[in-house]
Amino acid sequence: MRILSISELCIFCEGKLLGPQTERPVKHIVRDNREVEEDFCFAAIKGERLDGHDFCLDAAKRGASCCITEKLVP
Repeated sequence: MRILSISELCIFCEGKLLGPQTERPVKHIVRDNREVEEDFCFAAIKGERLDGHDFCLDAAKRGASCCITEKLVP
């Protein structure tokens, strides 16, 4: 499987890119912040009990290259 850059992933998802590190690699996409490793993408999904957006900072601390979100995250 080919590793995409953040900018390529953004084009694929038809999303809006926010941030300066557009060519950083995205090795894998996960929805559980506890599974994030260096250069993984964290998909912040709002569930019935938890909102993944609340875990974006933790994902970044674990090495996430980016987060896919539905709303802006401070």
